[in-house]
Amino acid sequence: MDELNSQIFLPGFVLVGWTFLINFQHYLTQKKAAKNRDVEYRYFKTYSGDAPDYLSQSREHYKNLYQQPILFYFDWLRLDQF
Repeated sequence: MDELNSQIFLPGFVLVGWTFLINFQHYLTQKKAAKNRDVEYRYFKTYSGDAPDYLSQSREHYKNLYQQPILFYFDWLRLDQF
């Protein structure tokens, strides 16, 4: 693989690491909300109802992380074929 194609792998690995970090942060936020009884356990089944701001914000970050980066992952993996 030439130098130009190998340069794309660093941002890809950074994005993969960021994805794992946000997943872990979202898990901890949900655990905190459940432990402090800020939401009822039924909230996590349907995600409907009132939720504290910190939980809603974490959920939005989580959802946004799986919209556009998925296309980047797909293209990133295809580069290996060229």
